[in-house]
Amino acid sequence: MNPEIIRTPNLTADEAAFILRQAHQALAERGKFRLALSGGNTPRPIYTEFGRLAHDLSWESVRFTFGDERCVPPGDPASNCRMARESLFDLCAISEKSILRMRGEIEPHLAAQEYEHDLALLATQHGETIYRHDLILLGMGADGHTALPFPGTAALSASKSGEWCRTSFQNWNPGA
Repeated sequence: MNPEIIRTPNLTADEAAFILRQAHQALAERGKFRLALSGGNTPRPIYTEFGRLAHDLSWESVRFTFGDERCVPPGDPASNCRMARESLFDLCAISEKSILRMRGEIEPHLAAQEYEHDLALLATQHGETIYRHDLILLGMGADGHTALPFPGTAALSASKSGEWCRTSFQNWNPGA
């Protein structure tokens, strides 16, 4: 995929259409589409619009992961998984087996290790050394953070993929 910059007055519609184009392309080329979702509030309308547009998508061939998650249970209002469920997964009746989430309801370092292990297992099952996404959606916080490596945290100096999971997830402070 070639990088694409979209300058638009209608982010929701254009981003949803972009995701759908990437999904159709990946499904046509490999029969599967791997999408890492972003969190926060900005993507909510984009996910809803994507689901509305993607009525013809073969959802069983789509795998959803998360580029960030907060260390809270999946029903918590701060959970990125909850936001994705409400805005996309429930709307499109997406099966749980198509969703790989970091379990924010357990100890952060254990949840990150488990998530890393699950991604590694999927990669191995597909003959890959690392799990490869077709599209990774990222947002940016007001302080410049993306995918939860907040400024000044150890995640910014991590050198191995697993360190990113462990340090990024355990440094999120729900009270901040």
